[in-house]
Amino acid sequence: MEVRRAKKRDLKAVKKLADEHRHELGFVRSASLEEAINERRLLVAVDSSPVSRPSFRIIGFVHFRCCKDGHATIYEIAVTSQWRGRGFDKVLINAIIEEAKKHGCQTLCSHIDFTANGFYCHSVFKRIAVEDEKRHSLAIWELLLNSSSSLNHPNFLD
Repeated sequence: MEVRRAKKRDLKAVKKLADEHRHELGFVRSASLEEAINERRLLVAVDSSPVSRPSFRIIGFVHFRCCKDGHATIYEIAVTSQWRGRGFDKVLINAIIEEAKKHGCQTLCSHIDFTANGFYCHSVFKRIAVEDEKRHSLAIWELLLNSSSSLNHPNFLD
């Protein structure tokens, strides 16, 4: 498994994975994902084993943004059900941590539905607030970034 920047050819597979996780992520527009690919704000985890070649099956993705004000935000993150529980969510988060550090960010935030809170509460993120939205409440999780911030060391390829 490796993590790399998404390419235009990945859009269909990422959209399919987002749609499979619509309950957790809400509706994710193709145009939003395409924009994130063009702006280099979408990373994918791919199964690079010899069995999956030449297709390099996408097994997860994370959509994020590094802002000029010193924080990075995770918009969506998903891993296919067959690959859950193997730590690939942590690998994706670590890739974002490294990206955020490269851009001088001091914090990493995520606004998530409560169905995904289990991952964050068992990691180094801290819940800092809860926002009430129209359909549901969102928890705001934050990780202060420093030179040692990580969930483990990712295999991140540019």
